[in-house]
Amino acid sequence: VWQSDGALNGITEVLRSGATWEAKSNAAATVFSLTGVVAFRKRLGRKTRVVSGLVELAKCGPEGAKRDALAAILNLASDRETVARLVESGAVQMTAEIMTGMPEEAVTILEAVVKRGGLVAVAAAFMGIKKLGKVLREGSERARESAAATLVTMCRKGGSEIVTELAAIHGVERVIWELMAVGSVRGRRKAATLLRILRRWAAGLDGGETEGFSTTNASSVSASTTVVVPTTTSSAQ
Repeated sequence: VWQSDGALNGITEVLRSGATWEAKSNAAATVFSLTGVVAFRKRLGRKTRVVSGLVELAKCGPEGAKRDALAAILNLASDRETVARLVESGAVQMTAEIMTGMPEEAVTILEAVVKRGGLVAVAAAFMGIKKLGKVLREGSERARESAAATLVTMCRKGGSEIVTELAAIHGVERVIWELMAVGSVRGRRKAATLLRILRRWAAGLDGGETEGFSTTNASSVSASTTVVVPTTTSSAQ
């Protein structure tokens, strides 16, 4: 039955226009189940209405519906082509909006999107750096690990502008030291990398760790996504 476009279109309509939150949540749960199959994941990821519907549900739905939508989004974020549509649909902005209430889910998705979304995703995530810093300080072990991994990717791809924003967070170096001492194995490794990036930036040696981005890289980000791009091009380019 799921081989037919009619069935997929029906799911999309319920996801977008279902009469109740429960109906929309069930549609999101169905999408999540289907995205467990690679062929369906790619097929659904090409449907802009599915992607935008999931992002909207994750932003505005009740908690249960949010979780179903976020689970589906995380599956879709494993496909690089789909990540571009997620960024265009405002997924990065969505993670920033829900990060206070659902930090683990938000940061896990942001990590996947930034990892596969290139410089456009990094630019879109620029305003979320301070929130990531808060998760790094106060989140669960898993959330702190994902926050550290996301910040490492952003610093490496975004260049000195991103590192400067991170360094401006009060007490961030102490927080990183704490994660190096008590975090998971991966969390400690990412924290050590993050500290090295900050130290190299402070010494004016960031070129070996970062790539950098400019306004040109971020020009294609949809207006639905919050984007703050530094006006100067990173010296690391």
